[in-house]
Amino acid sequence: MNKRIILEIAMLGVILSLIDYRYVGNWGHESLAAVFFCLFLIHTWFNRRWYSSLFRGRWNKMRILTAAVDFFLIASFISVIGIGIFISKQVPVLSEGMRWLHPVHKAAGYSMLIALGLHVGLHWQLMLPKIKKLLPKIPDFLMKAAALLLVAGGAYYSDLFSIGSRLLMLSVPKNPNLPSGYFPFVFAHFLILSMYGVIAYYFQKMLKKL
Repeated sequence: MNKRIILEIAMLGVILSLIDYRYVGNWGHESLAAVFFCLFLIHTWFNRRWYSSLFRGRWNKMRILTAAVDFFLIASFISVIGIGIFISKQVPVLSEGMRWLHPVHKAAGYSMLIALGLHVGLHWQLMLPKIKKLLPKIPDFLMKAAALLLVAGGAYYSDLFSIGSRLLMLSVPKNPNLPSGYFPFVFAHFLILSMYGVIAYYFQKMLKKL
């Protein structure tokens, strides 16, 4: 399997486990954050030519869109990691008096989840040939049906988990209908991420036709 695909799957698994540390505990949360930081650096190294190419070539609408999403992802990543250091329980000297940063950290985490979904969607066309080699041929109508299901599931869980309120750092009331357990939680947030990926993918296709 292509090493880039392995890296991206690993990053996806880690960030989905990071979203809510009730299931991994504080030590697990901060350890996974360190792992994600390392994976992000490796991903950046693999794509280092992108940074040097920013000042070359023509900036058309597709390039502007992709760069905007990539910078959104980088900014949210820096925010999550930077704030995480200040509220870390493993570095208690820094975390004193920083409790007010917790909602900001959570909002940045969900922003990164959305940014990652958009990033994957915009790069899906490049990843698809590699993924198709690993899977049997799937008819187009099934792919479109799967995309619709991902959007429907993502929209449902976005509302159930009050993602908008979390992004705006508003109080979120307890919801007894939330899925309990690690795997249902991860699956729900995978659908949320996938919804943004599908939206970005089809928006990109539409934009190319304009």
